[in-house]
Amino acid sequence: MEMMSIVYITVFLSFLLLLVWKVIYPISLILYRYKQIEHIPGPPQKSLILGHVGDIKQFLHGKLVDWSKVYGKVFKIRIIHKNMIVVLDPDDIKTILVNGKDSLKKSGTAYDPIKSFVGDGLLTSDGKRWKETRKALEQAFKREYLKGRITKIMNIIVNKSIDKLKEYEERDEYVDLNSMTIKIALDIIGWSGFSVNFDAVGNNEENEFQKAIATGLSEIMKELKRPLKIFESKDKIDSIKLLRQAGLDAIKIRKNQIKNNEETPKDIMDVLLKAKNEKGENIVTDNNIIEEYLTFLVAGHETSANMVAFCLLLLLKNEDKLKKVREEISSILGDDPVDEIPFDSLSKFKYLDMCLNVCILKLFSSSICYSIAPATVRTTGNKPLQLKNYKIPPNQIVIISFYALHHQSDYFPEPEKFIPERFDKSSEYYVEKPIYAYIPFSIGSRNCIGKNFAKIEGKIMLIQLLHNFDFQLRDDIDLGLVQNLTLRPSKGLPAKVISRFN
Repeated sequence: MEMMSIVYITVFLSFLLLLVWKVIYPISLILYRYKQIEHIPGPPQKSLILGHVGDIKQFLHGKLVDWSKVYGKVFKIRIIHKNMIVVLDPDDIKTILVNGKDSLKKSGTAYDPIKSFVGDGLLTSDGKRWKETRKALEQAFKREYLKGRITKIMNIIVNKSIDKLKEYEERDEYVDLNSMTIKIALDIIGWSGFSVNFDAVGNNEENEFQKAIATGLSEIMKELKRPLKIFESKDKIDSIKLLRQAGLDAIKIRKNQIKNNEETPKDIMDVLLKAKNEKGENIVTDNNIIEEYLTFLVAGHETSANMVAFCLLLLLKNEDKLKKVREEISSILGDDPVDEIPFDSLSKFKYLDMCLNVCILKLFSSSICYSIAPATVRTTGNKPLQLKNYKIPPNQIVIISFYALHHQSDYFPEPEKFIPERFDKSSEYYVEKPIYAYIPFSIGSRNCIGKNFAKIEGKIMLIQLLHNFDFQLRDDIDLGLVQNLTLRPSKGLPAKVISRFN
């Protein structure tokens, strides 16, 4: 009997200890940390357990814009067990992203689901690994490489898409322009970065690589929305296996080329394989390269594609702006089709630049440029963070929503309107603003490594598409946004294609 009593007591105490460890302690810690930031304003919580989850089911960053109008440019929210300080003040953003580059680290809250798919690549890594990889990869984005091989590849793939669009015209079928821009961008990053030919543009249906990447993006978004999810889906696991094996195959091919003294392109793959530290030692393993391969594939194509798709949508919905863009294109390229958009001509497209800037302003920013989400997240670590008007305690999560920042009406009057002239200093629409009020490619040491790549890619796509075709949007086109990591048209961009040249 005494033995049974001891067993019962042991079980009860074990249960009690588990309850304290798994429930009472975490809740107490949440309440304590929330108490630490009670001096910071914020919207009332609808649920003691869920916090503000009910408010942000549809579109978090749009809600942050609304809250900023009431609570200012620094306020707090809570997502289940995570307290977050939203920062939209340009001076405070400089403090976090520039002055705090060494003391503030990326928060696992936002990046762990991404890391579970792509691994510890440039987007998700920190410390020595990140610094060495970043330094090495900068070689692949030098102007000389952008001007030569990369621009040539972009022109070839965009020209291929023009031929593909003509097939839709011949069949009198609608084509999803957003899907087409995604295919173009995927082929460009695959070929220019890793010499891998996905041939997404050449296929009417998604191939296995496109499906795997789409699955990855979808699964990451699900995990961000459901932070308490424990098990990974079979689809996600299968997608990771497929993409990792493709990366490993690409590495083997390149290593054999190097071993046989064959000429290899100066791309991301080449730079990583040959990267060495000061002691002459290789700084990356095959696994590291696969992680960068996945990072650039998953994060490195959808942003540029969605930027172009939104720019097309806005131009097609604003005929006066479209007319100006086409006049600019004709004045530079002439009135006949061209096979190549020369690199040196791209800087001449001033009005197109303004249009792209508006799309970037309305949509996103990121840390590697290729935007995974329209925000960046940091943690204050073991030391408090002094902002302009508030002191943030240690171990707090800080979120900078670039979308919300770029929708502050005091910096961008009528931010929802498509006004390219707001970037023309001679225009009545131009407003002077703090330096860090417009940071589409982030700032600080973790700014966009491929911003020039993305701008060149976006310009070449838009120039050729608008020069070669008129587009007739389907009447029931949905102008809404959906967040699938990056922001994209909620129902795609279905349109009929009409050639401008016979």
